Amino acid sequence: MAGAMEKLAVLRAWAEVYIEAVSREQKKPTPSGTESLLDLVNPELRSLARLWIAILRDHALLSLSQEHQLPAEGGTFFTAETRDAVKSHYRSVWSACLHAASLYLKQEGFGIRLNTDSLGSIAELSETDRFHLLLGVAMEALCSRTSAQSDDTIITCLKSVYTLLTSKRESVVSPAISREILAVLHRLMLTRDNSNIRTLSINVLEQLVNTCRDSTTCCDDVTPGSSFVFSCLEVCLSIIVRHIPAINSNLVTSSVYQTSSLKYTNQQEMKQAVCAVLNVIEQLPSLCSQNGRTSVMPILLYLVISIIKEVSPANNTDADVSPAVTKALRTFAILCKPDSFNGEEEKHTSQSLQLVLSALVYLLEAYKEPRGLQPLVLLYAVAILSHSCPAEVLACERIREQVVSTVTSIWEKAGTSKVRKAFIQMCQTLFQHPDSIVSHCYIRSLGPLLCSHLLHATSHQPLDLQEISMAVTAVEVLVSLTPAEHSVSTVALLCSLFSTYLLNTVNYDSATPQAKQLFTVGLEAIKTLASNHPQQFKVVTSSSPPLRSAIEQAFLLHQSNEAAAQKKAAEASKQKQQAKPAIQLKMNFGNFT
Repeated sequence: MAGAMEKLAVLRAWAEVYIEAVSREQKKPTPSGTESLLDLVNPELRSLARLWIAILRDHALLSLSQEHQLPAEGGTFFTAETRDAVKSHYRSVWSACLHAASLYLKQEGFGIRLNTDSLGSIAELSETDRFHLLLGVAMEALCSRTSAQSDDTIITCLKSVYTLLTSKRESVVSPAISREILAVLHRLMLTRDNSNIRTLSINVLEQLVNTCRDSTTCCDDVTPGSSFVFSCLEVCLSIIVRHIPAINSNLVTSSVYQTSSLKYTNQQEMKQAVCAVLNVIEQLPSLCSQNGRTSVMPILLYLVISIIKEVSPANNTDADVSPAVTKALRTFAILCKPDSFNGEEEKHTSQSLQLVLSALVYLLEAYKEPRGLQPLVLLYAVAILSHSCPAEVLACERIREQVVSTVTSIWEKAGTSKVRKAFIQMCQTLFQHPDSIVSHCYIRSLGPLLCSHLLHATSHQPLDLQEISMAVTAVEVLVSLTPAEHSVSTVALLCSLFSTYLLNTVNYDSATPQAKQLFTVGLEAIKTLASNHPQQFKVVTSSSPPLRSAIEQAFLLHQSNEAAAQKKAAEASKQKQQAKPAIQLKMNFGNFT
């Protein structure tokens, strides 16, 4: 008995040393030629791994109820007579051995032949049996209702499960096993208030989805009780509600919530958890059959929009958009693509189009709520969705009117350059939409706002040159998007607009610094027009002598300024050369007193 206790303690110590050694190597690999902690353990690992597995097998036998008869010979480190006496010792040892064995078998492969030892013959387990033994021991501890495991033990088990799932044994993880693991994760999210447990549970969830995605047989109908995707949704929802309780209105108004720790969540942990859940949500449609997608897409879109609403700051702030909101917007865009609804199909069905339309309207309406979306969020949303939403959605009269009305309201109320830049970026994205029907609709509605903004740039205080340059770039693309018969008119409009920034030798010296900055922007914009559209530019300047004269004077002024700047730089360089002493000492005597 004493000998067995000593051996268990030694094997646990070796397991902890190996776990620490692997952790160090993962964080910072040891340079070649330098001895590491892992080098100390490596020579004994085959023997140690066999004994760790033997301890886990013993622990599994001891965990059986009294009705189950143990083998007559007992286990590796206990006999039938010492069964009850050694249970407490196994309880303090098995979790470290589980983690160590998982790490070793992932590294070396579950089929590796382990060394024999002097403790007697232990039946060799097959690859599948080894995997199931380790996973079964971890699962028994995670889901057992008869034993209250400590948080440290739960954390170790989750690390072991994650290690097993990343060990390239996808074929062993059946759909039934995956659903059981998800059920355990769901229970942990509901019953454990430990940030490390939540983080590890999310890691296991992501790995399960990756494993299922790599399987060629996954075609889920999303039937409760037998659906992997449905089980994933349960876990995702429990994670979201844990970090964003406002999504569940019934929970927020309950007395239990008012006095619970759910009201207080770490913002950094929340953002990481939400981003991880969104990664999972993006992949769920690809795991479903056609009927499954039809069932699950409304749920996924609602969850993502709810995250955007609740995580986004209030609509009266100009704070930066958080990574969690940006990720949610990109997930929303991915879900709006045709393949999320129809698999390999390239077009939306009428049903999926209606769903995307409803989702976009819901997002636009969220901006108008008392605690609505932040303006930046909505502008980014429209810009991102323009790449993924079908043209039928963006060209829909109701959607177009609502988008234009909402973003115009944001533009008119924009109090910061940050919001105006986001608006300009959104306009440029819509203007360059591959479908001409969509681009022309928004050019007619939003183009005049940008032109008016550029026309009154001289009155902007303070002047943001980057903002003006972005607006100039946005309107420059209009020429290439204009039908050939109207391209000359568009170039004429832009030349007239940019010429308002031009100066000449008469008024340059008395101009304000802001006017001189705009002069440079306007001249560069006219150069670009002349370079990209030479024929149209020639027609415009030939038909308008005053415009041609203003441009020529501006170019002469620019050349004169450049020549003066070069001359000044040359004189400064010459003076610097002359200022150098003819004889230079090799020793510096500056420190001598």
